[in-house]
Amino acid sequence: MCEILNTFISEKFPTIKTLLFTGNVKVKDRSTLISNFNKDPSINMMILTTSVGGLGINLSSANIVIMFDHNWNPTVDMQAIDRAHRIGQPKIVQVFRLITK
Repeated sequence: MCEILNTFISEKFPTIKTLLFTGNVKVKDRSTLISNFNKDPSINMMILTTSVGGLGINLSSANIVIMFDHNWNPTVDMQAIDRAHRIGQPKIVQVFRLITK
């Protein structure tokens, strides 16, 4: 789903620079990816799964979280949202949950 979303955004909104963070990203490359997102203001969006992005990372430069693929356990989603609610977060964090019939 992340790859589909990334392709859609790239095609429809070519000026939005995204990073894709899924289980396919090698463990040794993950910290660099997170650091690039937090430090590079030209990167507008990181698309990630809750399984790789839900624990142990700091995304304090993010101020909008869009949940598009919900976990059956709401605690997992809350942990993922909390990656943006970190010490040093100067902005109000907005959370949107996409729900379809």
